[in-house]
Amino acid sequence: MTSADKQPLDDLAAATTPINGAKSSSGKKKTKSHNNTPTSITQPPTGQASLPLARVKRIIKLDEDVRACSNSAAFAVTVATEMFIQYMCEQGLHMSRSDRRKTLHYKDLANAVHKLDELEFLSGKYNFCNVG
Repeated sequence: MTSADKQPLDDLAAATTPINGAKSSSGKKKTKSHNNTPTSITQPPTGQASLPLARVKRIIKLDEDVRACSNSAAFAVTVATEMFIQYMCEQGLHMSRSDRRKTLHYKDLANAVHKLDELEFLSGKYNFCNVG
């Protein structure tokens, strides 16, 4: 049996092996091994939101012009908000890397708002300013 033939069998055995501390038939505990490879910052929407949907709906209802908000509309707003936060953080990260730092600071986000036309709407009303 070649290594190419053996690979699918290894994948099948790994898929059927109990994980998260469950005991196998031999009585030994099996633990899930974590892959320490770095993941990408950008991830597509998965059908689940990280922000609490109920709180987003409550914020939407604070607008006097909105009488009701469907769950699908609130979910769309939630996903769009998460994507905006992700984009702004990525741009702030680029600013921190240009200063040869690995830590994201407020000034990095402020510089991103100041330098990027896409984030210009935050410059006046929300008091983002270039702070050094």
